[in-house]
Amino acid sequence: FFFFFLQIECFFGLESISGFLRLVRCLPSHQQPLQQVLKTIDIKYLNGTEILSALMLDILLEKEKKACIDLINKNIRDVNVHLFDVFAKKAAIIKDPSFVEPLFSRLETEDNPHVYLEIVKALVEFQNPEINKRILQTRLKNIHLRTDWGAEALDKILKENKIK
Repeated sequence: FFFFFLQIECFFGLESISGFLRLVRCLPSHQQPLQQVLKTIDIKYLNGTEILSALMLDILLEKEKKACIDLINKNIRDVNVHLFDVFAKKAAIIKDPSFVEPLFSRLETEDNPHVYLEIVKALVEFQNPEINKRILQTRLKNIHLRTDWGAEALDKILKENKIK
């Protein structure tokens, strides 16, 4: 299968959005090969741009919702700061319950304000009192959520959303 994927990658030029669009159009969502290709594609290596990644997620969401949700969950756990907001923002829009645990798992240990602020914004979008309460509890556990400029920005998000 790996050889097949390399042929697809070379033929369609997955480093570009037009190559990605050609690939998606050629493999209808009802065919198994698309599922296999989606499992192999790692968005952080395709171009590295937020616009490209967000557009790809939109297309995948339309064609293969479950595969897209799985990809978002994987990247919530693993992607670096430079692309994290793409996946957090998409999670906030989709609001699939499967996003909650990976978001909290990362929030419990995250030290980068650019990441943990996006996590909190995504969680707040669920508009769930239990999630809001858990945000406050997690803040007490992770010292990074209470220090420096990130803490001030987090205070502002919580205040704007009336989370006490």
